[in-house]
Amino acid sequence: MNRPVETIATCQYSGLQFMSNWDSLVDYVVALHYSDPYKIALTAMMRRLRRDLKLDRSLTHDPSCKHCIGQITAQFAGSERELMGLFMANLEDIQHSLSRMPLQRDWQMSAIA
Repeated sequence: MNRPVETIATCQYSGLQFMSNWDSLVDYVVALHYSDPYKIALTAMMRRLRRDLKLDRSLTHDPSCKHCIGQITAQFAGSERELMGLFMANLEDIQHSLSRMPLQRDWQMSAIA
């Protein structure tokens, strides 16, 4: 899936913008709560990269840890731009999946009815 350069170059989250510097993206996302879509997307991406690169899980045990992310991406042969593109694709998938999930409130309302 091809995305315009502008989509890869900047991401918006809760009114905040950060440039497409991989390190600043990782710093920002690592600090987020585990339920945040950005954190979910980064963790899923790191798990997939770890699997695809056939890395030992004992060396990269936590794909949401900054150190483990660094170990995984150090083995990635692509560019920073490709990493950002992979992240954006994962984020889009996660946001799409989350948008289709019913809220807990919806479940409670249907249980009452």
